[in-house]
Amino acid sequence: MDLPDGLKIDSLYARHIVYAKQILQHYKGLQPFHLFLKSYFASHKKHGSRDRKLIRKLCYDFFRLGHGVSKPITQEVKLKLGIYVCESETKARAQRLENVSDIFCAARIFSAAKYLSEEIDIDAFSKSFLLQPAFYLRIRPRRHDEVIAKLKAAGLAYQFSGENCLALENGTSIEKVLDINKEVVVQDQQSQEIGNFFKKYRSPQNEKPAVWDCCAGSGGKSILMADMLDDMELTVSDVRKSILKNLQERFREANIQNYQSKRLDLSIASSQNLPSKFDTIIADVPCTGSGTWGRTPESLIFFEDESLKKYVTKQRQIVLNAASNLKQNGVLFYITCSVFRQENEEICEYFAEIDGIDLLESAYLKGYSSRADTLYIAVFRKA
Repeated sequence: MDLPDGLKIDSLYARHIVYAKQILQHYKGLQPFHLFLKSYFASHKKHGSRDRKLIRKLCYDFFRLGHGVSKPITQEVKLKLGIYVCESETKARAQRLENVSDIFCAARIFSAAKYLSEEIDIDAFSKSFLLQPAFYLRIRPRRHDEVIAKLKAAGLAYQFSGENCLALENGTSIEKVLDINKEVVVQDQQSQEIGNFFKKYRSPQNEKPAVWDCCAGSGGKSILMADMLDDMELTVSDVRKSILKNLQERFREANIQNYQSKRLDLSIASSQNLPSKFDTIIADVPCTGSGTWGRTPESLIFFEDESLKKYVTKQRQIVLNAASNLKQNGVLFYITCSVFRQENEEICEYFAEIDGIDLLESAYLKGYSSRADTLYIAVFRKA
């Protein structure tokens, strides 16, 4: 079975389909696809930059179809279908989806709908996977005019998605134009929205609040907090030594100097070695990342239900251990990049039952209508 008569893809993809098929046949989902692809290209030097771009596009558009194919088709036809649907102009996409409706249903792209929060529009969320997410930057304080001038001088197209939030096309190279971390931070639109919650629940009782980013990762939320506060006593921790090393380099570039860094696994141990209790705790916990699968669409195919249970167990333990270091009237921000109820609402229901912990607010930060991630945040206060 091939694409219906009259539905053709650009001939420039024709010879690259052979390579894309070979790559997909060997990929088993055991590592992020971008790393697998990088390894493939490293060992196949014959592919030039244009070839790599087209092969990459074929593979990712293949994954973007998720489980939407409703009839048996060959891998080659699915590759063609991915390009036909995903690489169309926005105005034409609805018609193209109609043209292939006998073999493809966009509403079925996201296979884990049974875990989806009722807050998420399944139809809009599923269709969002057909588009590659935008590339978002956050302009750091007092850098606005400088950044815009540099972008204009370089002729780079951008759109404002907030006062200091810029949206660029994915793949835009800015390394030679802007100082990353010094002038701008690479940060998704909805991650930037977390800052509104940081502002709303800023600690009023301490001019120099003690802040702990307990699952700090590369430190994006810490930099966001630092850009909002005149001063703070910052502690960052993560279970991964390599990540903390990257964080330290990023902090150096961002000119964040006064902080403590600790390697902690809060899923199995308490935080007894921390120097004090905290006014604010940021718990951006490990999760399925289902709100960011637009960036890793291979997850639509390779997600396993069992992994959700493991994350939920880990999230409960992390929050319990972290909260033991919260001061009276202190605030804990629970954050995931998940759209699953088990990782969000159910965790909050569990945590809110603990004596002395009050749930102040929770919300989904929905990015699926703006080519951005979808996040969840809940704010707790210790009575």
